[in-house]
Amino acid sequence: MPSIRPSYVNNARLLTAIPLERLHLIRGDARRSPVAGDYGLADHCYTGKDGQQMVLAGFVSRDGSTAWEAEAYVSELEPAIAMNVDVDALFDAHALQQSGECPWTIFAYPTRIAVSQNLPPDAEATCLLAELQSRGIPMAVWVNGLENGTTYFACRHVDRLRVDRVIRELESRGIMGHDFLSQRSDYHFAAADQRRLK
Repeated sequence: MPSIRPSYVNNARLLTAIPLERLHLIRGDARRSPVAGDYGLADHCYTGKDGQQMVLAGFVSRDGSTAWEAEAYVSELEPAIAMNVDVDALFDAHALQQSGECPWTIFAYPTRIAVSQNLPPDAEATCLLAELQSRGIPMAVWVNGLENGTTYFACRHVDRLRVDRVIRELESRGIMGHDFLSQRSDYHFAAADQRRLK
């Protein structure tokens, strides 16, 4: 089973209930503490008093009314979605377009901000790409695709409904916010424009 990578915020699923002495109520009903199977965000890795690796984790009830901060052992959490993109499995979107089928794009970011393997510097967006791959959906990173200077996550037109279903599922589980991809895309373009103006 993959472990939580604590170097950045991770969507996480709780494997076992966390004792009350390691929970801090932020708001809401103290009787509704996180239980095994709940989803949250893990961040701020540190070494606990017993020398084990720990993270701060935030959990919010499905109705959004109750929020907890938890001191969690890494062993108490697992990634809620896939985390590693299989770069070798990405299909060639340019070749697909040349064959007469336009790839279906789901996420865009400025090509100039891309990091290794043309991926964006956005761990959560990259995890979504990995999750779609893990569901058996062929995906592409389409560099300078529809517009020069813009890179896209794309799928085949025939897979667009499968991609939409996965995204809706992740939204309903609280792993992704509504309009996550469009908001992240807007953020990356705005940030890139601000850097260029400086």
